[in-house]
Amino acid sequence: MKHTQKIFAALAAGTVMLGSLSVLPAAALDYLGTGHFSGDLPESELIELKGMRRGLNTNAPLIYRLMKDWDMLITPHSNKLCFTIRTDLNKPTAAAQALAIIRNYFPDTVEGLADDAPACFYKQNYINRDFSDCYELFVSDEARCTAETAEGIKRDLAKAGLISEFFTWGKPAHYEDIEYLSYTFDAYAEYDDSTHTGTLRDLTPVQAFLDQQHPGWRIETFDSTTCYFNENNEFIDGIPYVRTMLVHDGTYTDTELLTVQIDLYDAFPDASDIWGSYPQFGWDAGELVIGENALAKPCDVNLDCSVDVADAVLLARYINSDSEAAVCEQGIRNASADGSTQVTTDDITRILMKIAKKI
Repeated sequence: MKHTQKIFAALAAGTVMLGSLSVLPAAALDYLGTGHFSGDLPESELIELKGMRRGLNTNAPLIYRLMKDWDMLITPHSNKLCFTIRTDLNKPTAAAQALAIIRNYFPDTVEGLADDAPACFYKQNYINRDFSDCYELFVSDEARCTAETAEGIKRDLAKAGLISEFFTWGKPAHYEDIEYLSYTFDAYAEYDDSTHTGTLRDLTPVQAFLDQQHPGWRIETFDSTTCYFNENNEFIDGIPYVRTMLVHDGTYTDTELLTVQIDLYDAFPDASDIWGSYPQFGWDAGELVIGENALAKPCDVNLDCSVDVADAVLLARYINSDSEAAVCEQGIRNASADGSTQVTTDDITRILMKIAKKI
């Protein structure tokens, strides 16, 4: 699935209109509207997985959202920030300049993704856009990801005139569609892969925990088959295998099932392999952005994180159709009195009055 965003600009005498159009699946349009995800995340639940989810950011909380018939998971990255290179700049040149600034804060940053690198800087496309101007910084050590560092990087990038958007730690997120939630577990305390024999777990304490904490839920065992394939992905054999399943005779939501799994994972850490039943994904939809652009600041037209005469001059040139007066969409919104995509000469006056500290 790809979400694309196209920007259109129309100039009129004394007035500039700027609009946007987002192309999304129908289910998403009903829920998301046409912009970035907001920081509110309506109809969402913030669930602490307590390490249950494997892979990158295993300790990150998981935001689980139900969107009509479309289920999805959103995992914010507390060690990743992202920004958008201005569309009027040469991308490779601007990206190289941005990397040089980032290395003032993280000298060990490498260009591109690398599993063993302390920090990585790379280009990324987000789920709600199809631009080639989005970049991310991923830092493996979360202790280095301070608010002060992010603020410094943002201001340096902005003052260099390189970016039009900036989202700090915890705002970029991984977005995955859910196909189903797994509720089957390994039943063995020990298992020998060479002989295909093992010792089953004693699940009596588990059932007692469920009876007390989650009445109506129970554990059942069932016979399954483990399939073996060769290096050519050709089926070799099917070996009988015992699994356990979480069962509830009534109706329940996916969120309730996930809650039971998390509680089991927390209560029986010595058997964490059977409770590591994280949601299974039908496909991976890439990345998105949560929250507002940090460069959204009233009257800051040139997006340098300050308001001065340069902003009024740039807006005046832009309104008068100066082809060399480059103003990003966020700059237009900052210039507009109501934060809309329409600016007039009144907004120039407002900026000057703000500079003079009269408003």
